[in-house]
Amino acid sequence: MERLKCYADNLNKSLGAVLRVRCRQADRLYLLHKIHENYGKVLCEWSAIEREMGDGLQKAGHFFDSIAEFITPALEDEQLVADQMKEYWLYSSSLQAVYKQYELDQHALEVHQQSLADKKYEKLKLEQGGQTNHFLLKIFGSIDSDDVREMKLQSLVNRVEALTEDTEEQSARVTELVTRVQQEQLRFDTTKAEDLRASLKSYVGLQIRMNRKCLNTWTNIKTCLESIP
Repeated sequence: MERLKCYADNLNKSLGAVLRVRCRQADRLYLLHKIHENYGKVLCEWSAIEREMGDGLQKAGHFFDSIAEFITPALEDEQLVADQMKEYWLYSSSLQAVYKQYELDQHALEVHQQSLADKKYEKLKLEQGGQTNHFLLKIFGSIDSDDVREMKLQSLVNRVEALTEDTEEQSARVTELVTRVQQEQLRFDTTKAEDLRASLKSYVGLQIRMNRKCLNTWTNIKTCLESIP
């Protein structure tokens, strides 16, 4: 479980950093593309007052507008890929929560085990004829009668039985939790490489298409501006 904790912490930290960088990058890219909308507006307004250059300026303005327009659907597609990675980030957060639950259950088990051990020792001392509280004996000089001693012994027997049952139940809960986590992690380990590879492949493919579209648009803008007499 300690290995699981380290793995969950590292996965959560790494994917969280990737998602934050991607978010900042998307915001900057969106603003950059939207600036071109202003360029398109200026060129279109300029084309209205130019007789010879008007056609080229207007076409260039439309291409600038297209740069601003296509970024929104492109980022929406990118968000779909980011959401796939976010699912793994949420999974790492759930692993951290499971480990915290394991710590609580394990602590409860250790408390039960210690209480059981204490009561067993107390019962053993009583069975051997010893007294459970030597300090009170020294102060008051009292010795329990056989009946009182038998009542105390029976009370301890009942308490030991109850603690034994509680300890076994708590131990079963811890074992069940560990088994469930191990099975889930095995399933995750089986699919994570393929899933993350597919997500990264989709992201790279999307970036290639976006940049090709931008390059093609800028080539058209260059052609329009070069055609201006």
